[in-house]
Amino acid sequence: ATLASLRGTPHNYQGIPLIVTYHPSYLLRSPMEKAKAWQDLCLAVESLKK
Repeated sequence: ATLASLRGTPHNYQGIPLIVTYHPSYLLRSPMEKAKAWQDLCLAVESLKK
């Protein structure tokens, strides 16, 4: 699966919740993608609240 297809949905790996996002070095090279990474972080926060 592509990274883009895994983003936006909480996943579970061996009972460990995880959120897929971009590597920080990618964000340094592609600053236009920072908004998507922020969405991923917001999703992580919302997932922790449950």
